[in-house]
Amino acid sequence: MSNNVKNGSGAKKGNGEINNNLRIGVFIVCVILLFVLIVVLVIPKNPTNTSSSGSNVSTNSVANEENTTVELYKKAIDTIMSANSDKTSNDSYVSLPTDELINITTSESLSSTEKQAIIDYLKKYNKTVYDYNYDELKQKYADENGNFYGSLITINAQKLSNNNIVLNLAWHKTVGDVWMQRYTATFANNTWTLK
Repeated sequence: MSNNVKNGSGAKKGNGEINNNLRIGVFIVCVILLFVLIVVLVIPKNPTNTSSSGSNVSTNSVANEENTTVELYKKAIDTIMSANSDKTSNDSYVSLPTDELINITTSESLSSTEKQAIIDYLKKYNKTVYDYNYDELKQKYADENGNFYGSLITINAQKLSNNNIVLNLAWHKTVGDVWMQRYTATFANNTWTLK
């Protein structure tokens, strides 16, 4: 009977060793998974991928296109407002119809993010900013003579090449008070220049 007891206690001791080894193995696997999870979440991802040709391709190209487009329109707004600063100081509002603006890279309509960034930028010139075109402003805000008590600015962009855009800029105050100018915008050294 003592042989049976030894074998029985030996079997229990063997199962205990297996259970301890299993616990240690599970613990090691959990530590490894935790380490992998930390590495994946904490280490920033590389913003560039390598294409099949070996050249770097930015994963932020959409954001760069939006920023480039928005920066061009900001430059156009600054040009319009500075050319007409003597006429805009007492305006009750300024309006820019963003539905008429295009993404200069894709020639498609602007995203809502781009539109909002442009409207927000325009607020530096007037606290009240509308996104109305001429007809909408005339219907809502013009007096019986067709005069506005704010400014309407319009920007028409036409892409010539990746770095050259033709801009037709206009500012309207009343039926007869209009400023219009055509510029060529050139992108170089991460900035737009209007000539």
